[in-house]
Amino acid sequence: MNRQHAEIELYINAGDDEQNAAIQEMLNTLELDQVVENTLLAAGITQPVMLTLLITDEEGIRDLNKQYRQQDKPTDVLSFPLLEEPLVKAPADELWTKNEEREGEKRETAEGNRAAFVPPPGVITNLGDVVISWPTVVRQASLSACSWCAASCGI
Repeated sequence: MNRQHAEIELYINAGDDEQNAAIQEMLNTLELDQVVENTLLAAGITQPVMLTLLITDEEGIRDLNKQYRQQDKPTDVLSFPLLEEPLVKAPADELWTKNEEREGEKRETAEGNRAAFVPPPGVITNLGDVVISWPTVVRQASLSACSWCAASCGI
């Protein structure tokens, strides 16, 4: 099996420069590439992929949640997939669907299951954007009596 590391674009916008630097320092202690790679492997994804990760504050994630989901409240994680088809087979209720499917038009393969999307060889698949609320990571870590690192890996 030929495994390749995921390309991760990391952005931190959690308030002021001091807060952003503190978060960056904490993230430097986390093997972010390894966390992403382990997550992808657990999902059975071995092809070259890339994703964007934005760490933000509650105001930032609330704004995005309101803009894209019409929910005027903060949340822990938002994801914005860029694929026409999911990379892994899973039950329909665990996967995002294309817009026409959301509007009631179901599309299934002959077997009644979703077919896995496979990009052309050598093409890096852009999985999309993931936005994480840093205050939520810290809050969840304190509520579960675990480190922020363990909490962020579990979001």
